[in-house]
Amino acid sequence: MLAQGREFRETMTIPIDRSKPFRPETFRDHVIYSDWAVAEEDDSALALSEVTLENVQLMNVSEKDESSMGGGEKCLENMKKAGHTRLDAKFFQTLWENQLLIPYSWKKICDGDKEIRIYFDGTVIVDIGEDANNHKGTRYVICLYREDNKWCYGVEWLGNGRFDWRTQRPTEYTNKLSAVIP
Repeated sequence: MLAQGREFRETMTIPIDRSKPFRPETFRDHVIYSDWAVAEEDDSALALSEVTLENVQLMNVSEKDESSMGGGEKCLENMKKAGHTRLDAKFFQTLWENQLLIPYSWKKICDGDKEIRIYFDGTVIVDIGEDANNHKGTRYVICLYREDNKWCYGVEWLGNGRFDWRTQRPTEYTNKLSAVIP
């Protein structure tokens, strides 16, 4: 365990255990299902064995004045074009398993706006199973958010327009932040 009963400063360096790859089924619950797999990963994120929190920035996922018509795939493409290291699901997993490592500044941002989501789009996961809703091939990214004064996570569809994963309603891009290292 890295943190023991206290929140760390933003200057802390967090080790990332790359000896075991991220496996979506380890988060099998109401959000991620056993028949999901990693579809795509940011090679520069995979090369990180540690992350210094002061180097992480939360960047808006859309270009200025961009409408939601481009969808989540458009936002992902924008982040790729920016050339930043898009932090991945393994970094998310490290934070999730020891939530005291989550930067306090993120808590302040999310507590101020319940609709803010922080994306770890260095990993894209895909539904590879067959189900009644025919979601096979649907791509998602993991996000972190605050609800009722606690950290929660979800996934967001990268389809034609961003949707709130809980309500299935269209959402605005201004509250969608990607965790990157410029």
